[in-house]
Amino acid sequence: MLCKRADVKTQLDIASSDTSEDSRIDALIIAASEQLAKILEREPWLQTYLEKLPGQGGTMLYLSRWPLKTKPSSITLGTGSSPSTVTASDYALAGPDRRRVYKSNDWNLTPRDAPGLIPVWSDRDLDYNVTYVAGWVMPDEITEWSGGASVAANAWFSSTDADEPFIFQADATGGTTHASTEPTWPTVAEGTVTDNGLTWTAYDQRLPRPLEEAALMLSVSLFSGALGRPAGIKSEAGDGFRIEYDVGQTDAVSGAVRSIAGIYA
Repeated sequence: MLCKRADVKTQLDIASSDTSEDSRIDALIIAASEQLAKILEREPWLQTYLEKLPGQGGTMLYLSRWPLKTKPSSITLGTGSSPSTVTASDYALAGPDRRRVYKSNDWNLTPRDAPGLIPVWSDRDLDYNVTYVAGWVMPDEITEWSGGASVAANAWFSSTDADEPFIFQADATGGTTHASTEPTWPTVAEGTVTDNGLTWTAYDQRLPRPLEEAALMLSVSLFSGALGRPAGIKSEAGDGFRIEYDVGQTDAVSGAVRSIAGIYA
């Protein structure tokens, strides 16, 4: 879910203690999140992908899902039972959007004929198989750090400082945070820190706030009946008011929501 139920309830002036609409709100947040995924043309939540790509004749491989959590865990070249492995130390992430993989000696073209011939598309290596983790961690998956908290394996936590850009993933064992002292968090991606025996790793996978706001706007709109207009109705009037509908708008997604989401498409 790209936004939190509590934030939707706040926007709708529903008390946090009132749980009568919780199931409906959750369903609408999921619907809003799926709609935004369509605009983004990818699922934005963090997950693992296996993608086949051609050698693109230069130093970059462009992946279809982003942002990457780390550089790809595996890149192999070739098909069949024994593909060759591209050494991990030979490539790294590149670019501010973290969707490009850089390799200094090229994701190459390989001419099949005599030396000196100009490579053509059929000469490209068509079978780089890239395994990677990409996407953002959803807001409801992140817990703010507190003293003496029980932490599940691989759980996501945030600093108590709202301006901290990174979020932090617990190790595969989990444990309990220090009773009172918050750790000094890493200031670089993939930096680590210990916390009462736990190890936290920093990642830049926090969902961008504008996308969270777009999901919030759309969820509130859906709750308020944005899907309730019968098809073909251009305007409604009565009791001293008149509403003109945007006849070009075919769903509940406003131009503002589309504009926000489009930044990340």
